[in-house]
Amino acid sequence: MGLTAATLNALGFKEVTFKDGQTIRYNNTGDSIYNIFMGNMGHQLLGKITFTDEANEIVGWYEPGTYKFKTQDYLHGRISVKGKKVCDIYGNYMGFLDFNKERYWDIRDMVDKVWFPIVKLNPDESLASDSTKRIDSMTLQTGDIPAAQQAKE
Repeated sequence: MGLTAATLNALGFKEVTFKDGQTIRYNNTGDSIYNIFMGNMGHQLLGKITFTDEANEIVGWYEPGTYKFKTQDYLHGRISVKGKKVCDIYGNYMGFLDFNKERYWDIRDMVDKVWFPIVKLNPDESLASDSTKRIDSMTLQTGDIPAAQQAKE
């Protein structure tokens, strides 16, 4: 860590066990956070992320930020079965992923999809701390900015 940047290396791994008993283990990404005090703050993923299915001898990995003359969110990787390459991975973790030059995921296709469940309450059921019940928020909606600022203070 420095005055304007920090790098985090998370040790260890995570493991996912599926209903059929198949287990995949993968390591954590590293993180670089920069321009903490001034400028546009940025965050980049660092390091090679490896997914391993030991029982089936499948290894997949990807590594962001290794392309010269491209932004740091581009990545490349590979999937191997029993030590033999079966697939190349290329993409941008902010936009798309290609497996053997075939597009499997594109953020532009996700515009109309909900990623996380959204809980909607009736106004009568909302929490007392709901921001829509704040006097300053309600006053701001009327367009009276000085009164909204005073209510906020």
